[in-house]
Amino acid sequence: MVHVMLPSISQARDSTQAKFVDTGLPLLIDEAVDAGARTNRLQAWIVGGSEMIQFTSSDGSIGSRNIDMAEQLIGEYDLELVGSDVGGNHGRSIAFDPATAELTIRTADDTEQTI
Repeated sequence: MVHVMLPSISQARDSTQAKFVDTGLPLLIDEAVDAGARTNRLQAWIVGGSEMIQFTSSDGSIGSRNIDMAEQLIGEYDLELVGSDVGGNHGRSIAFDPATAELTIRTADDTEQTI
């Protein structure tokens, strides 16, 4: 799992790769492959991209740019997109069960869904 903050590392002074979609997702994939995963069996979920703070630029909101970058990279890596819960203005927490491959998403308003 990677929890990103911005779509591109080029947009920040911080160089922590896992904080950015364009470097965090490839890093996660590389580490999974190094641990024995096969890329043709990897699956992806996109969760988040909320507008918790109203801050937009001419390029769009940070959340929407994160979603766009994630979708782009998932396509480039030819990963199966299993599901998504994106956008809105509410926080989310997630729990993943590797035994069942189920992702449970709980929103700040206490709704819960499993994908």
